[in-house]
Amino acid sequence: MSDDRIERDIVIDASPEHVWSLVTQPGFWVAEEESLPGTVAREGETTLARNASYGDYPVRVERLAPPSGVAYRWAPAFPGADLTDGNSTLVEVTLTREGDKTRVTVVESGFTALPDDVRARTREANTEGWPQVLQGLGERAERPPEEDFSTAFVVEEGPDAAFAAVLDVRGWWTDDIEGATEQVGDVFVFRHTDVHYSKILVTEVVPERRVTWLVLDTELSFVEDTTEWIGTSIRFEVTPTAAGTEVRFTHHGLVPAYECYDACSNAWGFYLTYSMRSLIVTGAGMPALKALPRPF
Repeated sequence: MSDDRIERDIVIDASPEHVWSLVTQPGFWVAEEESLPGTVAREGETTLARNASYGDYPVRVERLAPPSGVAYRWAPAFPGADLTDGNSTLVEVTLTREGDKTRVTVVESGFTALPDDVRARTREANTEGWPQVLQGLGERAERPPEEDFSTAFVVEEGPDAAFAAVLDVRGWWTDDIEGATEQVGDVFVFRHTDVHYSKILVTEVVPERRVTWLVLDTELSFVEDTTEWIGTSIRFEVTPTAAGTEVRFTHHGLVPAYECYDACSNAWGFYLTYSMRSLIVTGAGMPALKALPRPF
């Protein structure tokens, strides 16, 4: 085993999009859990990970590659110190989808660059610590979800028609969309005047069954925390039933504790149960138009 590198992994019974929202809280491995909500990784930015027992650690985001990779730099032996090549290590986190589960792999490297007097004990402590961190991460990810906003409707049309409507984002949400919206890896931008901007990555497309999005960036001008959507995920599930086809929408991470919950859930309710349903049944949805936008 290399003296410069620690590698550990775990399989978590949660979607990569949900796990992503947890591992992109800078310092998730050392910060106290109650301090993490609302923190978001942005490439090049440094966040202070707070821990009353061990100290406060500056954590810099070195690389952000949604939805599967993030890298951080921190100084495990020097709480509070400015980060340098000689006092810090690199923590690389990779997510891999395995069915409905997620394999999380963590590699921490750079121990040989640490000063002689702290190198061995820091590597030993982190070698013992990462399995505990990953176990804790799994427990957080597998907890019953908070009250994520969800809504559903049933149509007589088949799953093919419903699935086609889900992919036709301009047909039911807004015509002010930039970018492709139908394949894994597509990135598109939603805008509503100066009120709402979101950058969204398509992370999963299972024909006639499921589509999942990850919110990469957002700005909601009508709430105090304009970034509330960042790291949340949006899932559309298409399911044949005895009555026809059910379309279920869930915005994972949009919970009542968020200031935008009431306005956003009401708007989603309209765009799903009225606009998308109309698109499936009649071929014409009721999207917001750039010339005449609706309030969302």
